[in-house]
Amino acid sequence: MGGWFVVSGSPGAPMVALTFDDGPDPSHTAAILDILTRLGVPATFFIIGRNGAQYPELVREEARRGDSVQDHTWSHPPLPTLTAAGFAFQVDTTQAFLTGLSGLAPRCLRPPDGRHTPVTDALTAERGLHVALWNVDPRDWTGIPADEIMRRILVGLQPVSVIELHDRTNIVYALPELIVQLRARGYRFSTICQTSGATPGSAL
Repeated sequence: MGGWFVVSGSPGAPMVALTFDDGPDPSHTAAILDILTRLGVPATFFIIGRNGAQYPELVREEARRGDSVQDHTWSHPPLPTLTAAGFAFQVDTTQAFLTGLSGLAPRCLRPPDGRHTPVTDALTAERGLHVALWNVDPRDWTGIPADEIMRRILVGLQPVSVIELHDRTNIVYALPELIVQLRARGYRFSTICQTSGATPGSAL
């Protein structure tokens, strides 16, 4: 899949962006942030607006860390099923909420389940946003165990890898060893869609 920003950094240097969808979740997001902070890794969080409204302190912590905080709609509907007004509510409401919370406007929209069309792409572009997809998907949301998540990711790695993950228990278990394994393979960690004014690692 495509749609993210071009990577910055040394040509040929392998880079990886850990992206987390569907949060924040009070059961898992704080643990994920603790692991990322302890190991010095930036990440990109695609926020469901209504979840962020329930747990704004977790979104603020992501922004405070310098992570990339981006739009994943207000309630996670499939974009192709929406009217133009429905699209506007889902995206614009989340944009306004996240901008007000962090002071930094999101630059990307991640379509729920990756479902998008030329029509939704045009509506996204009208708002000055980019469609942010991924090229490594372990399907962690299916409930597979941590070791299988890690195996699927390592098998699917590309020179520039954007990994789709979710704020779930099995990721909390997989994440520390995954980071170790990625570093052992020479990958540098980055973010995507980073908003100007934030302080990530290298930005994709």
